[in-house]
Amino acid sequence: MFKKKRFGFLIIALILFSGLTIFAKKPDNLKQLPNNKLQTQKLEVLNQLMDASLYNNLDSACYYAALLEKESELKHNIRYRTLAWRGLGICSFYKTEYYKAEDYILKAVALQKENRDTSGLANSYKVLTGIYWETERYDKSVAISFEALKLYEATRDIKGTVSSYNNIGLLYKRLDEPDKALLFFNKAVKTALSNKLSYNLGNLYNNTGLVYKNLKKYTLSVNFYRKALKEYKKDSLLGGIATGYLNLGNLYAYHLNKPDSAFYYYNKALQLSKNTDYTHQTDIYSGLAYLYSQSGHTEKSIEVLKKALALAQTYKDVDIQRDIHYELYKVFKNKGSIKKALVHLEQYTQIQDTLSLEKAKVAIANLESKFENEKNKIIIRQMQERQYAEKRIRLLLLTGIILLLISLALTAYGFNQSKKKSKLRRALLETEKRQLESALQFKSRQLTSQALMMMKKNRLLNDIGNALSGIKALPDEEKQKLRHIQKQLKKGIRSEEDWKLFQHYFEEVNPAFFRKLLDINSRITPSELKLAALVKLNFSIKETASLLNISPDSVKTTRSVLRKKLKLQKGDNIYDFLNSY
Repeated sequence: MFKKKRFGFLIIALILFSGLTIFAKKPDNLKQLPNNKLQTQKLEVLNQLMDASLYNNLDSACYYAALLEKESELKHNIRYRTLAWRGLGICSFYKTEYYKAEDYILKAVALQKENRDTSGLANSYKVLTGIYWETERYDKSVAISFEALKLYEATRDIKGTVSSYNNIGLLYKRLDEPDKALLFFNKAVKTALSNKLSYNLGNLYNNTGLVYKNLKKYTLSVNFYRKALKEYKKDSLLGGIATGYLNLGNLYAYHLNKPDSAFYYYNKALQLSKNTDYTHQTDIYSGLAYLYSQSGHTEKSIEVLKKALALAQTYKDVDIQRDIHYELYKVFKNKGSIKKALVHLEQYTQIQDTLSLEKAKVAIANLESKFENEKNKIIIRQMQERQYAEKRIRLLLLTGIILLLISLALTAYGFNQSKKKSKLRRALLETEKRQLESALQFKSRQLTSQALMMMKKNRLLNDIGNALSGIKALPDEEKQKLRHIQKQLKKGIRSEEDWKLFQHYFEEVNPAFFRKLLDINSRITPSELKLAALVKLNFSIKETASLLNISPDSVKTTRSVLRKKLKLQKGDNIYDFLNSY
C-alpha cells in the first residue's frame, strides 16, 4: 500500500477539527472587520482568520498568527497572545520546524497554566503530542497525551475525553502495543455511546479493525471494518465509506486470499474515491495490481500501477511515486522485461536517495534550530544577568556617595558588595561554560547522526546490490549495464566523502585523538584509525562492520591488530584505553 501519512500530522489535524473555534461568519466577510476601532474585536477577527486559514492556506495562517502576536502584545492581551503562540506553533509544525513549534507551544502552555485556561491547555498538550512524536520522543508523547486526558476528565469534557482516548489508542498502535491500543479504543467507544455523543464512531471502529488485522485476528477485523462502514454510511461520509471498502478489499486480497471479494470491494471503493483523497485511489490501484499479478494478468497489473503513478505525479507525491516504481520493477522483473525493470529500479533508487537526503536535512535543520533556540535563551539570560549586575553597581555607587562620611559602614558595605559581584562573575562564567557544553553536545549529535546516516546508506546500497545480484537471465548488453550499476553501488559504499565529513565532526569533539594514537605507534593504518574512532563512540561489532562495509570477523581481527599496535596487555580494555585520550 502506498499511503504513508505522518502520525504527528494526524494528531495536529485532530486538534484543528475538534479543538479550534467554530465560527459563524465566513473568512471573506471577516477581512473587512480589522478596521473596527474596538481593539478586542480586531484581535478576535485576526484569531478567526488564523483559524480559518489553518485548514487551507498555511502561509496566510502564519501571517495572521504573526500579526495577532504583534497586536496582542501591543494591547497587553494575554488571551490572544496565547492563541497567537499556539497558531505559530502549529504553523511551524506543518513546516517541519519541530523545535521552533515546541518553543511556541511551551510559551502558550506557560500562560495557560498561569491563567488556569484548562481547555486551551488540553489542546496545547495535544499539539505537543504530535511534536514529541515527530522528534522521536515517544515516551513524552504518550505522557503528554495522558496529561491532556486528565484535564478533559477533570472538566467533564466528554468530547475531549473521547478524542484523547482515541489519540492514546493511536499512539499505542504505532508503538506496537496492541492490547493497550484496543483498551483505549474500547474506552472511547463506550464513553461516546453511554453519553450519546455525536462523535465519529466509524473512525474508532476502523482503528480497532486495523489493530485486529495486525494481530492476524481477521474475523474480528472484518467485523469492525463492517461496523465502521455502517457508521460512515449513517453519517454520509464519502471518504470514510471509501476507506471502509478499501480496508475490506485489502483484507480479502492480502490476508484471506479471496480475490473475488477483494475485487468487489476495490471496485466499490474506486467508484467513491474520485470524490475523496487521491491516496485512496493509489491504494486501490495497488491492491488491484496485486490481485492481477497473483492471477497472472501482468499487463493489467502494469496498467493500474501506471494509473497510480500518474496520480502520484499529478499531486507531486514522491513517497507514492517511489513505491510504485518499486512495484513496477518487481512486475517487469517477473515478466522477464529486464530493461524496463532496471528503468524503474533506477527511478526508485534516485527517489529513495533524494528522500533520505531531504529527511537528513530536516533532521539536521531541526537540531540546528534547537541549538539556536537554546543559545538564544542563554544569551537572553546573560543579558538579563548583566543588566541586573549593572543596576546593582549603579546602586552601589549611589549608596557609596551617601555613606561616604561613614567610613566604617562604607568599608563593610563595599566588602559585602564585592562578594556579591564575585558571585555574579562566577555565575556568568558558569553560564558560558554551559553554553560551551551545549555546543559540544550539538557536535556530538552531528557526529552520531552522520554515523547513522552512513550505516543506513550502506545497508540500503547493500540491499539493492543483493537484489541486483539475484537477476540471472540477461542479454550481454544488459549484463554490462547491470555490472556498471553494481560497480557504482560498491563505489557509493566505499565513498570516502562520508568518512571525511565524519572525521571532521569527530575531530571537533575529540581534538588530537588520531595524532596521539600515531604518537604511540606511527604504523597504525587509516582503517585502524577509523576502527579506533568507532570503538571510542561505543559502536558494536555489528554496527562497525556495517559502517566499514566488512564482516564482523574482520572487525574482530582488526581490533586484535590495533590492540597489539597500542601495546595493550591481555586484560586491558581497549574501550577504556581509547576513552582516556
